[in-house]
Parts: sequence; C-alpha cells; structure tokens
Amino acid sequence: MSHRRLVGIDLGIATAHTVRVLDGEGTIVARRKAWPTRESLTAVETAALAECPEGTRLEVVIEPTGPAWLPVAVFFTARGHKVFRVSSQKAADLRRFLSRHAKSNGIDADTLARLPLSGPAGLRPLVLPGAERAAARPAGPRHRPAHQPGRRAQTADQGSGPSAPAAQPADR
Repeated sequence: MSHRRLVGIDLGIATAHTVRVLDGEGTIVARRKAWPTRESLTAVETAALAECPEGTRLEVVIEPTGPAWLPVAVFFTARGHKVFRVSSQKAADLRRFLSRHAKSNGIDADTLARLPLSGPAGLRPLVLPGAERAAARPAGPRHRPAHQPGRRAQTADQGSGPSAPAAQPADR
C-alpha cells in the first residue's frame, strides 16, 4: 500500500478552494473544500494523512494564478510538506490530456494532484524565506521614492480637494 499523498488545490478567490487528495497510484483518497484559514487547512491535512504512517509528507500542488497561493503555501511548508507551484500552461496541458470535459474546479484540482505522477522531473519544491530572513526586513510599510521612471510624480496637495484658481492674466 502506497502512503504517498498528492494534494491538488484549485485556488478560489471569492469561493472556497477545491481540494483533491490522491495516493501514490493516483486513486482519489479525499475530496474537500477549504478556506485559507488554519482550521480549514488543518482539516485538509488531517484528511490527506489519514491512515498514513507518521512522518508522511504531503506533496501539495498549486497553480499561482493570484495572491491566494501564498497563505496555502506558507501553511503547508511550515508544517514540513512539499509545495509545488506550477505554471498555468503546464496545468492546462495536462487537463486537456486527462479530460475532455469542460473546465471545472474539481477537474483542475484533480489535474494539479496528478502532476507529480505525470511529470515529476518538471516540478521543483517551493522554498519560502525562513523566519530569520523575514525578521531581518524592516517592519512597517515600504516607501517608494517620490519619482519612479514611468510614473507620474505626485505632489503633496494632489487629491486633497480643489486647488486655488490659477492667476488670470491682466486685461489690456
């Protein structure tokens, strides 16, 4: 019996993430919906690791189509699992090969979970900066210089309401 666990997560922006968990042979072990919260992602992890020996690491595959990937990646990498970000093109190619159905979140999640089986050489684990590197960054908002090439410079009074009328030329 294979204890490898492959997790494909189709990220939702305004909806829950769609999750498929497969074993090492590609059989679906669990289907879930998840939100980007600790409780919800912990429930996915628990379902994925059910009946696995202690120390089993998940292989989580996500398609980073927006900022929704970061909380998921941080959660799973912090817990010692491998996280893979794959290009939209790679996911679309495998989806076309595996399914002739219309695109759906379930098909996408299943496709992402199968990527480590179909092309493991093309996947590289995501490495997030450690706590030491994050702690070395200054706290607070980042400040941009007043002028950046290609950007219009803004003055302090811009956007603060109507400005005083410009001086009119004197009548002659």
